[in-house]
Amino acid sequence: MNRKTSSNVRSAGGRKSLDWEKRCRRIENELTYRLDFERLIISISNRFIALQPAEVDAGIQRALKELGEFVKVDRTYLFLFSDDFFDYSNTHEWCAPGIQPEKDNLQGLKTDDIKWWVSQLRRGAAIHVPRIGRMPPEAENERRILEAQNIKSLLVVPLLLGGELLGFAGFDSVRREKKWQEEHIALLRISADILVNALERRKAEISNRVFRYRLQRARKLEIAGRLAGGLAHDFNNLLLGIVGLSDLIIDRLKPSSAIRSDILEIKKAGERATALANQLLTFSRMRVVQPRPLNLNFRIQEMENFLRRLAGDQVTLKFKLAPRLHTVRIDPVGVEQIVLNLVLNARDAMSGGGVMTITTSNVVFEPDNHAGGAARTGRFVSLSVSDTGGGIRKEAQMHLFDPFFTTKETGLGLGLTSVASIVEEHNGWVDFSTEAGRGTIFRVFLPALPAPTLSREEKSRRTEDIKGNGERILVVDDNKTARFLARRILRRNGYRVNTANGAAAADRIFRKKSKDFDLVFCDVVMPGTNGLELAEKWKRKRPGLKVLFTSGYVDKSGNLEKIRSEKLPFLPKPYNAASLLTAVRESLDAKKEKPRNKKRKK
Repeated sequence: MNRKTSSNVRSAGGRKSLDWEKRCRRIENELTYRLDFERLIISISNRFIALQPAEVDAGIQRALKELGEFVKVDRTYLFLFSDDFFDYSNTHEWCAPGIQPEKDNLQGLKTDDIKWWVSQLRRGAAIHVPRIGRMPPEAENERRILEAQNIKSLLVVPLLLGGELLGFAGFDSVRREKKWQEEHIALLRISADILVNALERRKAEISNRVFRYRLQRARKLEIAGRLAGGLAHDFNNLLLGIVGLSDLIIDRLKPSSAIRSDILEIKKAGERATALANQLLTFSRMRVVQPRPLNLNFRIQEMENFLRRLAGDQVTLKFKLAPRLHTVRIDPVGVEQIVLNLVLNARDAMSGGGVMTITTSNVVFEPDNHAGGAARTGRFVSLSVSDTGGGIRKEAQMHLFDPFFTTKETGLGLGLTSVASIVEEHNGWVDFSTEAGRGTIFRVFLPALPAPTLSREEKSRRTEDIKGNGERILVVDDNKTARFLARRILRRNGYRVNTANGAAAADRIFRKKSKDFDLVFCDVVMPGTNGLELAEKWKRKRPGLKVLFTSGYVDKSGNLEKIRSEKLPFLPKPYNAASLLTAVRESLDAKKEKPRNKKRKK
């Protein structure tokens, strides 16, 4: 071997040795990087194990920062999809120094705009894009979104739980293009699993808190119901005297009388107290609900003067009532509570004055009509109350229908809860829309009946038919004011009336004159024998006896269930003259129609 050849061999051997050393250092660096990466992930995982649910967000923020700095990217973030998968939002973000945050601009984005992206994530694939401009043609929409944020490269890994896609974690490179190794992608997928588990643990804890909150709320309701029930009977008897006797006095006074306006104010106070008592009873499911076919327009028109007074001088109240409005089946007292509560809320939302509009309309939801919320297919009647107030704060919106929640300085916070309870009890639903500085609209939807709507002429004709024709009625009530008021109203409208101050007195009268009475108007809650037991005893002696029950409160035991299950005629206290006369007339007419129905069956 000559000297030149020997030199070449030594040179080649040196290069090989150098290449080998570089390769060893590179492998060593990669192993060190991987070990450091794994230590970081273990550290993050250990921290989340010890974190309380309230600390999860801060823990995720710290983890994104550590991961971003370690893998040398400009931005790391989490996006979560909504429960209905309709939209998605940026919930957590870390940005390197000098990089503009994007989180506030990436809220409520439509999922339909990233269909290719979602299809990849749903099958569990990571989205690795070393160069944005080289994304596949089917990802054209996604490419435009990324370029608008000046992103050059990115890696996105799915947030999966039990195979369900909850969101995704992303790692953006804004200042330079970046390519990821498969083993590093695998480690970032592990870190994403840690984050999604932390989110789910927090969600589970929140669900547990919600359950405890609802349990506490149910206990509050039970306490409120018991309190309302304990007071309601005597309270509503007092209100019956205040409202009913006010009506009798007002009817005897001339419109120009100075005393008349004072009596009207007394009646208004009684009506407000009645509404509060009914809210508590409705809320605690202790009020007897008596649905009947009803045109909402008629009920609203009857309330118009009262609603204008309630709205106040600073509010302009408008009515937009649809002609030929469909009939709904609903409890009339429930309608009043719905309208009153929505009007009060709208009024309070406009402390400086404004415009309130009460609207009714017929609505049809088709199977392909994406109405959202609790909307269902079919024909419905819509009742809405809108205001021009400042709108509802976002943090308050999710609690609007919660019991005892209120944004007012005073009040029980039962108004909207009562509205929702009444509407749901009649197979409907409530929704709302609000905008800061532009006001709020609450909408009630009730199923429409196939029966035709009554015209005004028909309604007027029926109103005239509620008076008596000499029928004899036995009024049984242990409250003196209630007996006096019922006797006065019925006698002045064509009925003959006997009264009894309790079950024992009524029993003595009935034994002597059982065949003389066309109807018994009987209180349910009385000392000793209650009204239901008394009526059953009498019906054994006189089958077919017609009884109309009344009470300011019916407890949750067998009395309430019996009235509801057997659909017994029931008039809640406090009542006015019109409601008493209507209930009595309907009870008597039902008795007369019964034989005709039997003949038709034969």
